[in-house]
Amino acid sequence: MSTRPPTQDVTALLQQWRAGNADALEQLLPPAILRRQSKRWSTEALCRTLANTWDEVGALFNQPLVCEYGFVAAAPFAEVAKRIRHGLQNIDGELLAVLSVELWLRALEMRKSSTLNTVKLAS
Repeated sequence: MSTRPPTQDVTALLQQWRAGNADALEQLLPPAILRRQSKRWSTEALCRTLANTWDEVGALFNQPLVCEYGFVAAAPFAEVAKRIRHGLQNIDGELLAVLSVELWLRALEMRKSSTLNTVKLAS
């Protein structure tokens, strides 16, 4: 009979199971994935998704509003877009923020144009 509480027994069993699975997967998974400590969003996965769905997301990089408004220089942004398209660029926090601002600006532009169309129809 164990003197430890049942929760400690379960915890010990889970740790053994995880260690065994990690050993088994070592031959299959890339080292970067094996070293991961959490399940938070991987920039590698985001980069791969952008590269694989470029036909749908490439419009974000064509005539970007963040460049038009002067928040970002157009030439370096175009270079980053090309590198993302070919899977050569990792996305860091700054680039993710720029893409978020781009999406926000486009949403504002769409809202502004729909409001203007409504005003034109009413007059």
